[in-house]
Amino acid sequence: MAETATLKAEKERLSAETIELEAVVNNLQAQKETAQTAAADARRELAAITGQLAVMRTMVEAPAAPDPQNDAGQSDEAQTQEAN
Repeated sequence: MAETATLKAEKERLSAETIELEAVVNNLQAQKETAQTAAADARRELAAITGQLAVMRTMVEAPAAPDPQNDAGQSDEAQTQEAN
């Protein structure tokens, strides 16, 4: 009889521990989902910033259009030297 009571108490303890562990697992799964969402958001933001930087880079690296006020596309410096 005492052995049955001990086994029953052990079963109840293990059931309570199982419930606690299931709660921990659920919490960790929720944290994982939150982290995955944050990572996806960060990847999207990084892609947007990378795209903006690419546009800026092409604007900086693109040759400047000749100034129609300059003679035959001469630089301002060349015109200044000619004027002096």
